[in-house]
Amino acid sequence: MQDKKFWDDVYNKGLTPWTDKERDHAFAQQIIQDTNVDSSMTVLDYGCGDGTICEYLLNRGIRVDFSEISEIPVNRLKNKYGSKSKVFLASEPKEIPGKYDLIICSCVLHHIEKEKWPDFLNQFNKLLNSKGLLWLAGFDKDDKNTENNQGKFIATSDTCQFISEIVPLVESCGFEIISNCSRDMPNGGLNTYFTTRFICLRKTK
Repeated sequence: MQDKKFWDDVYNKGLTPWTDKERDHAFAQQIIQDTNVDSSMTVLDYGCGDGTICEYLLNRGIRVDFSEISEIPVNRLKNKYGSKSKVFLASEPKEIPGKYDLIICSCVLHHIEKEKWPDFLNQFNKLLNSKGLLWLAGFDKDDKNTENNQGKFIATSDTCQFISEIVPLVESCGFEIISNCSRDMPNGGLNTYFTTRFICLRKTK
């Protein structure tokens, strides 16, 4: 798992090709479809990057809090949203206070070693209210372009996990799967497409 210094360097150098309006809108629409999120729900965007995906939720009147490992996007988001959203500097979910009805974890787990996934799932579980939802997105194992894209994508140049492999861990960490699908998603920053896996989990215990 890349550390804070790695991500500070990524943001300082502007190496964020995942930020793309077409992609962000497509991801937001997938979140809405999978979770039926509405303004009555408390939402956390964990590993939010520049926070651009959840701008679409904020524009629908949904309150979203944000967390990131790097101070650079954290400070940008604090300046952008002020008191509208809480913004946390955190390297793990357990560092975030409060409880949420929905946690969005988009394109984060493929940066984390699989051996650490059970711990992260358990931490997410503790952050969720009863029957809360955890929405995951990441590289799909069936993506024929992943190997080629990986070399161009600085943030995944030394690791590439596939989140479909999280499925066997779900039940033991107190979740059930309510949706599991993949789609080819645009990534204008790389002028290509990624086959992205979307998995939505519900807390059961």
